[in-house]
Amino acid sequence: QSAPELARPFHFNPMALTLAWRAPRGLAARLGRADGRDPWPAMFRLSLHSMGGVPADAAPHARLLRELAGGEPWMRYLCGHLELQTTGDTALAEADFRAALAVAPAMWKAEAYVAEMALCRGRAAEAWSRMARLPERLTGPERADARAWRGAMLLWTGRAREAERELVAAAAGGAQFGRGWLGASRVLAGRPREGLADLDGTLEGRAPEEEALLWRAEAWSALGKPARARQDLAAALKLLKSRLQA
Repeated sequence: QSAPELARPFHFNPMALTLAWRAPRGLAARLGRADGRDPWPAMFRLSLHSMGGVPADAAPHARLLRELAGGEPWMRYLCGHLELQTTGDTALAEADFRAALAVAPAMWKAEAYVAEMALCRGRAAEAWSRMARLPERLTGPERADARAWRGAMLLWTGRAREAERELVAAAAGGAQFGRGWLGASRVLAGRPREGLADLDGTLEGRAPEEEALLWRAEAWSALGKPARARQDLAAALKLLKSRLQA
């Protein structure tokens, strides 16, 4: 494979996208009968467990995939991504993202995840240094997405006004995600009506997301509409429960 091909990460749960969160009956059993040294069945088994939300069941599959993936950068990236969805082990996930970067330095989402893991694990200076440099080496929509990612990290650390500036710039650059975070930053900055418009836009015409529903509940609460807030909270809980039971 060429370097550009190696640099295209699979930034998704393949099962969630192809099966709409519901696996065909018997698929897990068929995967269990597959060659034990083949990384592909291991990857899909871990994907299934990431849909089920049972970390204890997912852990051995994550360990196996890490062992079998070896030096394949996109598979190590996916292992780290699914590790976060299942076991939540940030140390193991960071090791996977670093392994992917060592082989494919252009895999920018792995770089962003390393920065995110650094922030989660108390290495804020490293996190912000990485995220300050990352957009500068990208162009077009990828640069905008990296800025949206940085905006989300600013939001998580309570820097709502800085997050808003970054997310506005990301949206202007054509970021594929981040409008919900932009709405959240405006809610936290004391402008819930503006935030509500962004959150409505995020939720219109697409599958609902728990995070956007929770932030919209915050906006409704700030606007003095507790009944609307409770509706969104109930919808978020229902959505989360349906995915855990899928």
